[in-house]
Amino acid sequence: MLQLIIIAGFLVSVGLVLAMARKRIWGDDQLLRLVWTSFAIAILSFGVYGLSEGRLGYAGWIFGVLSSVTCGLAWLLSRALFRTSVKADRWPFMVVGVLLITGLAADVFDYLGVTNSLTGALNTVHTLLSSTVLLMALIEPLIGLPKTAKQSEKMFRIIFAGGYGLILSVGYIWLRGAVEGDFALQWSREIRLICALIALFAGGAAVWYRSRNPYLSRFKGDAAADDEKRLADRIRGALYGDDRFTIADLKVADIAALLGAPEHKISRAVTMHLGFANFNRLVNHYRIERACNMLSDPQFQDLPVLTIAMDSGFGSIGPFNRSFKDATGMTPSAYRRSKLPATTATAT
Repeated sequence: MLQLIIIAGFLVSVGLVLAMARKRIWGDDQLLRLVWTSFAIAILSFGVYGLSEGRLGYAGWIFGVLSSVTCGLAWLLSRALFRTSVKADRWPFMVVGVLLITGLAADVFDYLGVTNSLTGALNTVHTLLSSTVLLMALIEPLIGLPKTAKQSEKMFRIIFAGGYGLILSVGYIWLRGAVEGDFALQWSREIRLICALIALFAGGAAVWYRSRNPYLSRFKGDAAADDEKRLADRIRGALYGDDRFTIADLKVADIAALLGAPEHKISRAVTMHLGFANFNRLVNHYRIERACNMLSDPQFQDLPVLTIAMDSGFGSIGPFNRSFKDATGMTPSAYRRSKLPATTATAT
């Protein structure tokens, strides 16, 4: 029965990963997308490998190799969630590469039945690296905690560190200390699989939260951060000036050309200082705000919803309805009915 529940959990988690990718929650953060996808694949490989019980042959070996870098990918995911300068750091990816290579080499030698000092050294390096990066993933959210001013960001970091620490304590420390006859040893495979499932769902939740609450720079007060803040103010002014946000096909390149700034700096300012996952979300925020004002104004009570959508900057009714409901939890027509007297809210 427990195995069926675990299998069902992994099947649901596959759906979760696919749904997250389909909804494009990532914004402009390609690094977070790459690391999360890799982490999810490694966790799912770990689940397949554990549930197969050696019945998959060569395929099982491949899943085992993929799952061997789960620890390293958990660290990279933690860095991507809580640091702003990770894109410039290559060495963590090199460490995870070494983790993969040593794990792969050790598995090949084991399959060939080779046992010597080299295989022992490979296993030692792999074990030490795995243990180190597991601990580093716990430390990452705590590094910037003292300098974090926003209370919600502090809570996010504390909850992540606490949850990760609990999974680490149960799935790694407790099981490693188990002795013959212990409950932990008898059910070690099931416990590890359950911990992997929890880690996958918790990691997905953390990525979802971060995509909607971009991390503000920890380096407040330096010249670069001040320049970005000024640029963010200019972006806001450019969008409001002449109601530029109502231009249906407005792009980052348009604002970059208007302000004379590189596109990547525009995107970074939007993410880091204006608090939106990407430029399109920022523009849609202003458009929905305008639409809400028009839908709740008796002056526009006879104006069709489509006209309001077009006037707010949307090119068609479908994207407008989806964006509006995502932002307000209501359809435009329902929002209008809730704001205007029943006798006047007739236009659709």
